Amino acid sequence: MKFYRHFPVAAAVLALAACSDSDSSTDSGKEKGTAGIYESESDLPSCGRLNEGDYAQVGDELYLCSEKKWASIANVIESKAELPKCTIKKEGVTVYLPDSDDLLVCEDDEWVPLDEKNEEDIESSSDKEPVDSSESTAPSSDSKGEKAESSSSDEVAYSSEKNSSSDSGKTEPVASYSSETTTSSSESKGEQGEQGEKGEDGTSCTATELEDGSGFMLSCGGMDVGTIKNGNDGKDGLDGKDGKDGVYELTLEEYNKLLLGQKGTGFDAWSYATSGKNIHSNLDKGLDWSGHWGTYLDLSESQKAGATPSVVNFGKTKTYRHAPTTGTDSWLTIPEEQLENCNGVCGTIEYGTAPYPYVSVKANMGTPGDVSGWLGVCAEYTSDVDVVIQLDLDYDFMVNVINYDSPGFTVPASSKTAVVNIPWGLMTQMGWGYAGKIEARDAIKMVKGINITFNKKESLTASFNITKIGAYGTCE
Repeated sequence: MKFYRHFPVAAAVLALAACSDSDSSTDSGKEKGTAGIYESESDLPSCGRLNEGDYAQVGDELYLCSEKKWASIANVIESKAELPKCTIKKEGVTVYLPDSDDLLVCEDDEWVPLDEKNEEDIESSSDKEPVDSSESTAPSSDSKGEKAESSSSDEVAYSSEKNSSSDSGKTEPVASYSSETTTSSSESKGEQGEQGEKGEDGTSCTATELEDGSGFMLSCGGMDVGTIKNGNDGKDGLDGKDGKDGVYELTLEEYNKLLLGQKGTGFDAWSYATSGKNIHSNLDKGLDWSGHWGTYLDLSESQKAGATPSVVNFGKTKTYRHAPTTGTDSWLTIPEEQLENCNGVCGTIEYGTAPYPYVSVKANMGTPGDVSGWLGVCAEYTSDVDVVIQLDLDYDFMVNVINYDSPGFTVPASSKTAVVNIPWGLMTQMGWGYAGKIEARDAIKMVKGINITFNKKESLTASFNITKIGAYGTCE
């Protein structure tokens, strides 16, 4: 909704409304000061002498007939209850309430009747000397229908007196809000005058910042018209709550210094030379078959993407090629012949075309259990690519809660044999799982193995060898 500021025109509406109390109705039968309702501006009747001072409602705007033109002077608000809040931005805005026939103006944060706001304008208009009935020429009985002379053709005449208009004793007002001469009510309606010339373009206004920075000078048409002062600074806001204490994250080297000389218990380091094919820990329940090496790769992901799965050739001189192409289960228990040939778990990977190609080997240890006593995991290895060492947890939890995104740690590629000790405190989720989250301190209570994953980088192939794996500090 647009808001208009038309104080002079709105004041004229009040003045005309005041005059209408003593004037009779016009030829159209509509009382001066009342608002007719029209669908659009094009439906408005012609604005002329006979309806000078009338106003009409078109949509949400109020129009005034003044000097042969309809002018929009106010917004229409259906009731007082729908009035917007009067703020400094609406200072001077005029609205019309049709249910009470009131014109209100926003002033000093309040809606006040426009007659109070423009009292001086109305008084200055009403101070004009009224036309005396003795000086006005009313139509006589022998000159009925002719133009009566007014005291002045250039001034607006206001009069509450009545003059005789005929022998019948009826009285008619001689006052009118018009610069034209007064005519009798029986005179025929004159023709509409020609359209006036187009007015000159108005001047533009600019705002220039004051030198002291306290506000702006407003200039229109090269003339200073006033200043706009900056508002005062608001009050300071309330102090925010203290943040949580930060957590300092130790690096792998810092952790190892803190744990220097310590060794975990429950899982002495496995190597083929000392343990053979079986992996013994506190999770195998004393069963000889419970700890063994296996592998799985990206077969399922490749099938979903219509891609070629990765392939791994285990062993050095005696190799076993694991290249499943059908089904969804790519699990394989690594043959002991290849463990012996490598003196560990070794092989060469041929990466496929899945979105994220990978091959994993797993130290599968048996029933899920608590491995807190391990303090962490150690490994001795070589690899052409980075190595992700992760906890293998309870199957249902891995599949249904965290989508295989268990806590782990990534160690860098190394062409020479390297030994790494990873404390539980450095293991975190990799970030590809579902919404399910788990900390390492909780995960180590349901461990059933260790996953070692080789993700593809730039190269299409990669070689690796895992020669030891065990509890923290036992691979030295």
